[in-house]
Amino acid sequence: MAIHSVFVYGSLKRSYLRSAVWPHPPVSVQEGVIRARLFDLGPYPAIALHSEGSDANDCVLGELWTLTPEHIVETLAVLDSVEGYVPSNTQNEYIRRVVLVNLADEVMVDAFVYEYADVLRLVSFRRIGADRDFGGMKVAAWPDQLARVPKSFEDE
Repeated sequence: MAIHSVFVYGSLKRSYLRSAVWPHPPVSVQEGVIRARLFDLGPYPAIALHSEGSDANDCVLGELWTLTPEHIVETLAVLDSVEGYVPSNTQNEYIRRVVLVNLADEVMVDAFVYEYADVLRLVSFRRIGADRDFGGMKVAAWPDQLARVPKSFEDE
């Protein structure tokens, strides 16, 4: 089955600065979590997906945007540009990956997500702790009380 959902955890979420760049409206938007660590890069966040040696309980809250199958290719092209991802390039800011998203109703969905390319560099940024509740578990979410949320593109 083809993937036609994107998991977003930062400024691409509804009512944040980059939510206006989506070229097509979603069929649905649902809250969900992925296994990852969340970091504050200033005007936007970044994730490092769960890997060997990381805490299996690290979860990030975000939104699962589901699109019609005919809109996913164009949407990914726009989001790739926003996230600084060029598939043929080895020097990307973010990399598009496939991740398993846990929804509130315990349904699991494959979705695209953008992970920070240089995950080793993330240790120099503030890690956002798991202080929100999602289905009885603590999860990390952006923005938190210390995040700087830009109101305009010039603010970034």
